[in-house]
Amino acid sequence: MVEILNKSSCRELYAMAGQLHEKGEVAASRKIYEALIGTSYNDMAITKLVDIYFSRDYFLNIRTILGEYQNKESKEYLYQMAYLEKMELNFKKAMDYYEQAFRYEQNLEKVLHHIVHLKKSVGELELSKNLSQALLQTKNYKDSAFEDLCGIALITNDKESVRTLLELAPSIGKKDPKDLRILSKFLEGELKRPKEEPIQCYTVQRLSDRDDKRLFEHIEKHMEGNNDSNYFLKYLDLSKFTEQLKLKMAKVNPLFIGKTNHYRFQMDSIVGIVDKTPTTAVNIIQVAGYPNIITMYPILPSNDFNQEKFLENQKVQQKRRGYLS
Repeated sequence: MVEILNKSSCRELYAMAGQLHEKGEVAASRKIYEALIGTSYNDMAITKLVDIYFSRDYFLNIRTILGEYQNKESKEYLYQMAYLEKMELNFKKAMDYYEQAFRYEQNLEKVLHHIVHLKKSVGELELSKNLSQALLQTKNYKDSAFEDLCGIALITNDKESVRTLLELAPSIGKKDPKDLRILSKFLEGELKRPKEEPIQCYTVQRLSDRDDKRLFEHIEKHMEGNNDSNYFLKYLDLSKFTEQLKLKMAKVNPLFIGKTNHYRFQMDSIVGIVDKTPTTAVNIIQVAGYPNIITMYPILPSNDFNQEKFLENQKVQQKRRGYLS
């Protein structure tokens, strides 16, 4: 395939893959990007593939395919590796890659954006908050800064900051009803229904559930037999499985992204299929500040996930809440 692709056809295929991806035809676009590996569009195709893999937590695939990158001095490669190491909780390696990328970076706002996400992950919330407030004034990073400030306010139970963010939202163009409902619900108490019109958004509904029935219904739509590429096996007892996960969640430190907590576990037996590959690993997501699991799904882990850092629960959790300097 590589041999018959000239520069013109590569350009056309790359454009076609982008169009398919925009239409939601991810599998088709992925095949085209894979066909472009080894061509003059190698690194551009890999960058797009990595974005697809990150959206599905295919960590094993990401590390493998980044090894095919031709220009390992490029900012794109360094940023991708930094993000991967951060997601694997290898924070020192992540910082090393970021520092290499920053040498080529002329956009200070982008540098601050990446520093915020890394520092927030290791519990340095005061610094992350200050940098996010500065980025809130920028055009390109105000949305991510708002998201980061929401997450910090929720995880530290800072209701005054939540009120401030709700007041600030209209002036910076934040109109997403889901995001604003999550903040307003936090002020009303965990189990109270809002006085507004009935909530249709699954995430917001899930925040105040007293049981896991809605979660199970949500997951069952993506279990074996529903034509998804990622799914839990149909014989999995979701109730028992969820209780096992909750016990594990209480003992570890989640990865803090935006306003969500991510937990990743290796189970003792196969729980699902990811991209036709059996896996024992699962990712769980919560909204920061709320106890309920929002969703969970099988993932493809890599051998580079920092399990020790994942288990530094007490120290990092205390640091997040300002008890440790």
